[in-house]
Amino acid sequence: MHGFHAAMSRQAVLFAAVLALLSTSISYQFGTGTQVEQIPIILHQLDASYLSNDFYVSSTTEFGPRFYFAWLLGNICRLTSLPWAYYGLTFLTDFALVLVTFWAATRIIGSGRLGAAFSAMLVLGVSAFHLGDATQIRYEVFQPASLALPGAMWAVGLGLVGRPIQAAVVSSVVSLAHPIYGVHSGSLAIGTAFLAVFFRVRGQGLSGLDLPAIRRAVIASLIFGIAILALWWWPFREVNKGVVTSGSEIAILGRFRSPHHYLPTHFRWTDYVSTAFFVLATALAYNRWSKQGDRPNPRLLLVPMTGVALGCVLGGILTETWPIPSVFTVQPFRLLSTLKWLGFLLIGWQLAKLWQRPHDLLSRSLAGLSLLSGGVTQPLVTSAALVTLRLRGRLTSILPERALIILAGGMTGAIWFVAGSLSEGIYLTAAVGLIVALSRLPRSVRIASSIPPLAIGLALVLNTGDRPVVPLTPLVPKFDYSDLRTPSAEIAREAAARTPTDAMFVAPPTLSLLRTIGRRAMVVGHKSIPFQNWAMREWRERIREVYGEVEGGGATALDAMERSYRAIGDAHLDRLSRKYGATHAVLYAETTTAYPELYADETYRIVQLDR
Repeated sequence: MHGFHAAMSRQAVLFAAVLALLSTSISYQFGTGTQVEQIPIILHQLDASYLSNDFYVSSTTEFGPRFYFAWLLGNICRLTSLPWAYYGLTFLTDFALVLVTFWAATRIIGSGRLGAAFSAMLVLGVSAFHLGDATQIRYEVFQPASLALPGAMWAVGLGLVGRPIQAAVVSSVVSLAHPIYGVHSGSLAIGTAFLAVFFRVRGQGLSGLDLPAIRRAVIASLIFGIAILALWWWPFREVNKGVVTSGSEIAILGRFRSPHHYLPTHFRWTDYVSTAFFVLATALAYNRWSKQGDRPNPRLLLVPMTGVALGCVLGGILTETWPIPSVFTVQPFRLLSTLKWLGFLLIGWQLAKLWQRPHDLLSRSLAGLSLLSGGVTQPLVTSAALVTLRLRGRLTSILPERALIILAGGMTGAIWFVAGSLSEGIYLTAAVGLIVALSRLPRSVRIASSIPPLAIGLALVLNTGDRPVVPLTPLVPKFDYSDLRTPSAEIAREAAARTPTDAMFVAPPTLSLLRTIGRRAMVVGHKSIPFQNWAMREWRERIREVYGEVEGGGATALDAMERSYRAIGDAHLDRLSRKYGATHAVLYAETTTAYPELYADETYRIVQLDR
């Protein structure tokens, strides 16, 4: 195993590149998810005439949270196409995330190369839990958070190793991609570095304080505070001056549009369960790790973890029970991505220790089951494995070890069948194969061991089109709009072919591809919401006008909007045409209308409103 450590130190970059290629290519998606919000902003940066009559796109000319991200993507797209820009950035951010995790695992946790490799693999390929639906460290669909997260995790790591000034600079840069992750990582990093001073003087009194370390933390706070004020607070203040009412953002964005991101009572109970199991697995790994004799101050790792826990508890209270707009704005449950990253650092270390017991069949088998478990099955399987090993003496007095292994394998398979992720399972199988090969093969052929997963990644890049070689959904990447063949994508193409470029559409609330593939303006859509307060209120009013006044929020409200739109009548369409200048509508096939039909298929129809 020592040879593996030495080989990986020389091959870390190649390892990161191969792992990133695998993660980027498996289930790669372009033009879906939150990209339907980002891409119109970028296209408008490239061409000011693009959807200039669209309310949402026009609102993005003002300063907002996507401003710097769109500026960066717009400039990159002057050099290459939009699909290649997104794919390239997905690969680069995955690559950076592996390197940052590898660095943190070896520098902070003290993992060997095997433990660091396991941690990087888990960080890049396992979702684990979804409490608040914004806890990912790595997103399948590239978005501003994808660009921010490697730097955010690096900043937290810098805080843990006592480099708060560097952490402040990194967090300030991170905020350009995603202000929330910049604020979170900077606060955790600087707070950790400051408290580390008091950890080191335990029992020595104030005379033992490290004044230079305190000075560095103060300087870091000033750098970070000034950067956030200059980059975000002041520009937003100018945009929203005299417009916002204190509860409007919470009512519209939190309670109506996205309660699943903000309000704990709207989170799925299953996500609380998977999060609890992840915390248990992390606690068990931490307990074993902290007892290693070479850990100078293992409790320091608890500082950012405690900060995350306190932030979520207080954030839940101050966004739902006693809502405060400023707390609501920083979306406290996104802090959980830091807890997940730190947890995977510890879990990777623990699984490597178990794997390195070649003559202990139970330990190695349970570690293997954990390493191959994707999605929410990973925290359940890992915590069960670590508890089993703690109770090993009692359990083996009841069942032989081979029976325990068979039972664990059967339970893992059952859990995976119910809640597992096929794409994560494929990725983990390839990644574990790569890591095991690097640890076992002779030095002369270790570089060659990267060829099979590299070939898999390249094959996935080519496995596209209408007739892919392997028609398994996770193995068919979507690299550009031509790969999207859903009813929504097809009706958007028909809208582009059958209506003038300045057409204005009334459409179902989820038909955001009309803006990107169809390149046609919409009165409003549910997915794409502006973040300027005046524009957010206008968005809410348009939703009410087009889809009616619906009860509740989130998925419940969206379902109600869909039902309302399916029953929309011609009088309602006429009113929308006169009020918003709508010239066309995409209706569901079953919706009755007297307006002239331009196109129809099994799902949708396009009608002309300006008769």
